[in-house]
Amino acid sequence: MERVKWIYNSDIASSNSWGWGEAITLFPSLRRFSLENMSSLEEWVQGMDLGTEGTENVILFPHLEELTILSCPKLKSVPIQRRLTSLLALHICYCDELHNLKEGISASTLLKKLRMWRCDGFISVPKDIGELHSLTYLEISFCPKLISIPEEIFVHLTSLKELRIGFFSEELEEFPGLNSIHHLHASLEYLYLFGWKGLKSLPPQLQYLASLKSFAICFFDGIDDLPEWLGNLSSLQSLRISRCNNLMRLPSMEAMECLLKLQRFEINRCSALAERCTKESGPEWHKIAHIPYVQIEWQCIQH
Repeated sequence: MERVKWIYNSDIASSNSWGWGEAITLFPSLRRFSLENMSSLEEWVQGMDLGTEGTENVILFPHLEELTILSCPKLKSVPIQRRLTSLLALHICYCDELHNLKEGISASTLLKKLRMWRCDGFISVPKDIGELHSLTYLEISFCPKLISIPEEIFVHLTSLKELRIGFFSEELEEFPGLNSIHHLHASLEYLYLFGWKGLKSLPPQLQYLASLKSFAICFFDGIDDLPEWLGNLSSLQSLRISRCNNLMRLPSMEAMECLLKLQRFEINRCSALAERCTKESGPEWHKIAHIPYVQIEWQCIQH
């Protein structure tokens, strides 16, 4: 289907009409739907939105639970705007002409997993993502033109357990959207943070995430040391640092000793810090010597 440019909901409906005035439900049992590798697809023209009754009395995908849109580089809009009320998971990747999701996703009140990653044209995130109270997994990453995330987005996402976020526009000097992340202090357990060249420090808003168990820090070339507040993450069990080429120093010994539950520490593709953490002889080694599992540049040096 590489040559398909447009999909019309009304065309789907007309091919399945059974009489005037009758409501038509199309694909009533469909649970998963994928659009993948459609290199020419530009638009899903909305005779009606997915999951809604339109002017033609058609209900499309009323029980859809998972929608995947992958490698549709010319797609400009996603038809999910009103009533996909059964949707549990939405994945969008490699859709370079997609600039944003329009408001309306909050109608998918059961949504648990939302992934938007590697969409080069993505510039903003809709405010009503913050109304997805059932969300447990959220990824917004590797969108190099993204400049805006609503600051209040996390206020009501108090079921969120895993967040993958970052690698946005290099014009930004600080992380967008994190001023409300402290509302996740009791729920968030897994955080993958992706930086970019313009960032000079880790976002201080993260220091209040008391339930965080796993923290991965990647692509922060602009920082040379980790902050003291890292020691506030008292539930942390795993700390991974990768692709931070100029990072030289961990927090102080006192801060590292506050991480009483830390069981696993990894450094990969951080040449300067890796050298300074050389077992027994590196100037940073004493800060991690007490951690049960230590991996440096993909090699386990303590277990």
